[in-house]
Amino acid sequence: MKPLIVGEAPARTGDPMKPLEGPCGIKLAAIFGITYDEYLETFSRLNVLPGWPGKDGKGDQFPMAQARERARQIVIEGRTTFLLGKRVAQAFGFRPQARFLSEYFSPAGKWRIM
Repeated sequence: MKPLIVGEAPARTGDPMKPLEGPCGIKLAAIFGITYDEYLETFSRLNVLPGWPGKDGKGDQFPMAQARERARQIVIEGRTTFLLGKRVAQAFGFRPQARFLSEYFSPAGKWRIM
């Protein structure tokens, strides 16, 4: 089973059917030290929110209740999972104090919060 990367939501102009692709995917491929094509082939990718939630001041909204509901529907048992950001980690039940670039191990699999 491919490792899973979970982001927040598609960009305002992003394609919800192609999560974590485009400029975001290019940046993630560089972080992993692989080419963009290798990134697309290596990882399963999805966003915890199905669509761009709108603006909130200088950032984007993140409706936590909706994110938590969606997180409960994402099957992560037995796979390495990368959670992109504290808000995504919180949607999966991690405490807000969880450190970035931390690894957590549980019966459900290996988690990384980036």
